[in-house]
Amino acid sequence: ATSGVLIRTVDIVVLPSDPPTADFTVSAQSGTAPFTATFYDRSLGEVTAWSWNFGDGGTSTAQNPQHTYGEPGVYTVSLTASGPDGTDSEIKWDYITVSTSPGGDNLQYPQLEVGEMDIDYQWQWIGFETTFGEPPIVVAKPLSAYDETPATVRIRNIDSKGFEIRVQEWDYLNDTHGYEMVSYLAMEPGSWELDDGTRIEANRLETDATTFWESVAFARSFGIAPVVLAAVTTENGTDAVVTRLRRIDVDQFEVRMYEQELNTNSHVFETISYIAWEPSSGTLDGVPFEVGATPDAVNHDPYAISYQSAFAAPP
Repeated sequence: ATSGVLIRTVDIVVLPSDPPTADFTVSAQSGTAPFTATFYDRSLGEVTAWSWNFGDGGTSTAQNPQHTYGEPGVYTVSLTASGPDGTDSEIKWDYITVSTSPGGDNLQYPQLEVGEMDIDYQWQWIGFETTFGEPPIVVAKPLSAYDETPATVRIRNIDSKGFEIRVQEWDYLNDTHGYEMVSYLAMEPGSWELDDGTRIEANRLETDATTFWESVAFARSFGIAPVVLAAVTTENGTDAVVTRLRRIDVDQFEVRMYEQELNTNSHVFETISYIAWEPSSGTLDGVPFEVGATPDAVNHDPYAISYQSAFAAPP
């Protein structure tokens, strides 16, 4: 009998990792001094080190740093992402705008427009009557229930003159929906304080948060937890999507997006616009308003809300 040893040779191939492609977003691009922003790394590839320059002399090596701008100005922000297979930089020019502290006339009365219209499943252009100097923050309330097929409001292409809006059904449906009534609120972006001390903030962020909650820091702390209205205002992904909010306090809130239950809960980056307004009532730019929130009592059944203010016409 003979015996032997079988020896196999195995070639080990070490594949290169993906080189970095630097990118980032921020919790809010504008606010009043002192303005605190949280920056989020969105770089692709294998990244092991981050180098931030916030444009005011501040730097950081954290992946998702927080930075406070103490002086008014317009700041360019850059991120250099490094990994085993290279380095890449992303520069966003004039990315952060910090205005003066509250008290000046420019912070007392943000430009504001409210409107109401009938829309269906086709995109419809809505022109502003107000002259906005830059694209405003636009949010829309939930739809009426003339056609009770599940649907949401979709907004896109906001500029200083108007925006597009339509009804979008969940993806398992035929996306042909009857007319619904919807209201919208458009407000100049920024952090504001009214004459009576009521605080308002209007801003936007970019996120792909679906399997996690995105934390959004306010530019300035509120005196009390505000009411937050939010809407997806781009159409980078065509699947129907809605926003959900939680943990709203005086400094921040959390937001994420949801698609229909049949889908894998994943969605591309979209812009989410939000308006945070302290509970209050009064008149802003000639428009009577009331801002409030219900207790944790709303479910699938209709829920009646009584106004605390007297309105001359349905608001």
